[in-house]
Amino acid sequence: MLLAWHKYADGGSLNSEPVGSNKLAELAGKRGKATTSDFFKHHFKEYTVYRAACLRHGGFAERILRVLKSMNGDFTVDDTYGKAPPGEKERDE
Repeated sequence: MLLAWHKYADGGSLNSEPVGSNKLAELAGKRGKATTSDFFKHHFKEYTVYRAACLRHGGFAERILRVLKSMNGDFTVDDTYGKAPPGEKERDE
């Protein structure tokens, strides 16, 4: 539901507004804050970190987008290996 809230699949028109725990639970069809609280702890350490990342200029693109890409299964070589994929790093000889 976080993907839908942030409009991840809408071709780059991302919504940077943070979603509240209750609203996310409602969108997911869940009852109670424990489930969404666990979700935010798993992906962001806590809700306040998620909210700050959404509201911080540039923070949304970095932190939130990385989580959304992960949730959607979208990975680049840089996301998985860093700048140099295995076998392409310089070797100490």
